[in-house]
Amino acid sequence: MGLIGCSNNYCATELDLSLRRMEAEKNTKENQIRGLADESHKQEATLSKLSREKKQQEDIAKKLMDDIQMEEEKAKQEKAARQKLQNAIEVSFTSFVALVISN
Repeated sequence: MGLIGCSNNYCATELDLSLRRMEAEKNTKENQIRGLADESHKQEATLSKLSREKKQQEDIAKKLMDDIQMEEEKAKQEKAARQKLQNAIEVSFTSFVALVISN
């Protein structure tokens, strides 16, 4: 039983051509999907690498900030100690001058 308006050979040829076109389109789409999947994996790997690098940079920045705070505290303590020594020197010098003058 044939299709209306089709000879068996003509319809078979049309169906065969249509099937080949659909298979070619399917292959093209599958290749596009594979290409997009590969690109997606590459981007995920890049994002992962960038996330690790960002974390490393954040850790380095935190350590540097901690070091800066520690150095600032050290400088503050050294300044206080220097001021205390200067005051002690001034008191000693004043006492020495007073002692020299009184003698």
